[in-house]
Amino acid sequence: MGVRQRSTLSPQDMITQAREYRAKAAEVLQRIEGQQDQAKKEKDIIRLNCLTDKLVQAKVNINIADTAIVSLEDAVRRRDEGASLYEYTRVTIVHQKAQVLENEAQQCVGEDLSFVGATRVDVEVDPNVRTDDPTAPGASGTPVDRPPVASSYM
Repeated sequence: MGVRQRSTLSPQDMITQAREYRAKAAEVLQRIEGQQDQAKKEKDIIRLNCLTDKLVQAKVNINIADTAIVSLEDAVRRRDEGASLYEYTRVTIVHQKAQVLENEAQQCVGEDLSFVGATRVDVEVDPNVRTDDPTAPGASGTPVDRPPVASSYM
């Protein structure tokens, strides 16, 4: 059993909304490009790689939106309600993906800012600690006793 879905937007409203979604996706793309430029200036390779990945995905989504908008306009001219709804839905999904990509781009992290240099370890040896290996055969010192039997079932 299927349910046919009807759009609550007029065909012209779909086109207008789709163009707005595309413009917002382009704004997201510009913000990610700005973050990428900042990472380049800071020579933060880890963050730069993350942002480049998000930027590539954003560009692909904009290309999908552009294709869908052209197809939407064509479907509206043909008065094809099903194709119009399909293409509008594609642009809506691209808009949602753009928002997710922007959030992911903001979460790209690079070098830890608290890094202050290489770790240095200083070791002090207690003079009362044995330096020989007490487990070596024929070692002097206290003999090692066998531990008591833990179970009577042996």
